[in-house]
Amino acid sequence: MKKIILLILLSLSFLTYAKDNLLPYEVGDFSAIIKKYPHQKLAIHFWGTTCAPCLTELPAWGKFLKNEKNLKVIFVQVDNAAEPMIRNRIKIANIEKFENYFLVSNFDEFIYYEVDRNWHGEIPMTVLINKDGSRQKILGSVDFKDLKKWMSM
Repeated sequence: MKKIILLILLSLSFLTYAKDNLLPYEVGDFSAIIKKYPHQKLAIHFWGTTCAPCLTELPAWGKFLKNEKNLKVIFVQVDNAAEPMIRNRIKIANIEKFENYFLVSNFDEFIYYEVDRNWHGEIPMTVLINKDGSRQKILGSVDFKDLKKWMSM
């Protein structure tokens, strides 16, 4: 009986993630996300609820993306925060229409090593992926003028 209840709860939690674009992020998901968008420009932005620069920048992403519909952006929240806090930050930033992930396990070497071997977990951090699969890492806040130029290249 306990197994059945556990399965039902897990199924319901998965439906919640699928319904509102707040998805679990685990080791291996970086490659899986990239594979979902072959030959497309893609930005993957890593942020945290306890990171002051992240919280300043996140609403700027929302404003930028309101006018830039052609850029595919994935947001990954990486600190150990409660789901209601993550959802609140996403809502405040006006990015709830985009794919949003939250880190399921600890933000450790395995997670950031697969993103970039030279990344030590500093946030905010954005990875820009070109149509040919080449990557550019931006540590710190994004300059949206530069991002717009990158989009047009």
